[in-house]
Amino acid sequence: MTESKIRVLSSRTVALIQICMIILLVMTTFLVSRHYYDSSFMASIKTAIIEDIDLAERLISDRAIKIQDTCLYFPEKRLTLIDPQGNVLCDSNADPLLMENHLNRPEVVAALKGDVSFHMRESSTLKKRFLYAAKKVEINQKSFIVRGAVEANAIDKASSKISQKIILYIIPAFAILTTLSLWVLLSRLRKDRLLRDKLKEDLLANISHEIKTPLTSLKGFVQLLDTVMEDKSNKVVADCLQKIERNANRIDAMFTDVLELVRLEGKSELEFEEIELDHLLQDVSDMVSSKYRLKNIRLNLDLNVAQIHANYKSLDQIFTNLLDNAFKYTPTNGRVWAKTEVADGKLHFSVGDTGVGIPRDDVSKVFERFYRVDPSRSREMGGTGLGLAIVKHGVMRHQGEVWVESEEGKGSIFHVSLPLKQK
Repeated sequence: MTESKIRVLSSRTVALIQICMIILLVMTTFLVSRHYYDSSFMASIKTAIIEDIDLAERLISDRAIKIQDTCLYFPEKRLTLIDPQGNVLCDSNADPLLMENHLNRPEVVAALKGDVSFHMRESSTLKKRFLYAAKKVEINQKSFIVRGAVEANAIDKASSKISQKIILYIIPAFAILTTLSLWVLLSRLRKDRLLRDKLKEDLLANISHEIKTPLTSLKGFVQLLDTVMEDKSNKVVADCLQKIERNANRIDAMFTDVLELVRLEGKSELEFEEIELDHLLQDVSDMVSSKYRLKNIRLNLDLNVAQIHANYKSLDQIFTNLLDNAFKYTPTNGRVWAKTEVADGKLHFSVGDTGVGIPRDDVSKVFERFYRVDPSRSREMGGTGLGLAIVKHGVMRHQGEVWVESEEGKGSIFHVSLPLKQK
């Protein structure tokens, strides 16, 4: 496994661990917070019950009301007054005459022993769950059991609201932390991708250098042998030297195109500048015009003056490759034309020819790497099969579009649409 792959896997693993830790942290925070608030809430409920019992005790002690009327002062709450034998004297929520003896109720049992304990159970009278507590009080040498209660349903509703509030606080925190983790992951992946692209470019550049150096020497020796060869009429030797030089040139061109394609496929930033379009196209046409004359192909230019914000090298490569492609597939005495139009903030550039055209089934494949409509013709003319792939990726790096219209036997028109200003 390569170092770059290890780095990518490491970044993904670290980000995954971070997200898992965030989820674990959020869940732990929720559970701890829920436990804390539930404990605090239940403590406040129990305190409220004890306060109600103490208030009832004071009312009875002050003889402000009759003992049997004590429960009437707690209409919104559950308060029960019980004698030491377990008989219910009054209850704020029920008729004491219809209530069972309460001597065996756990909170009453604890109160008779002098303890105060809390019990959650269902009321046999009201058929509802309550949290009960009871306390034994002595008033005028008489003993009473004062019992307070809170309905469990009310406790559950209040607890649910607390959980909802906790979640409302935790969700934004979780979203923020997750977003930060994803941002860190994407940043790392982007850096690793840039590093990987840089390593690939450097590797190919080194390989290209190591191959181009002996290729240059090889071409130099071929030219030297051709110069010093005494018997110029020896066609076999001359033909061999010509083939060696032609194939050396093809390999050289192949590596040049591969490096350019790797550069465009990579994610390294392209340097953009303001370019005078008509000047660039005129320079490109001047460069290719000499070989156009070899086949007596007419090259007509219809150029509009315009400025475009683009990468000069890439744009030059796009126009050069399209004109070079038209030259290769246009027969002797044919015609090639290039036209530019500017509309709606975009440059539309087209190159047409009266060449062999492209079969309908092959039109969608012409921008693929190493694809050739006519392999024998392309090799004969020194083509690498990467020219149109370079055009496609160069256009894509400029947020543009490229497509072709063609009819077999009549010619082709390649279209390029580029924004005049890069975002």
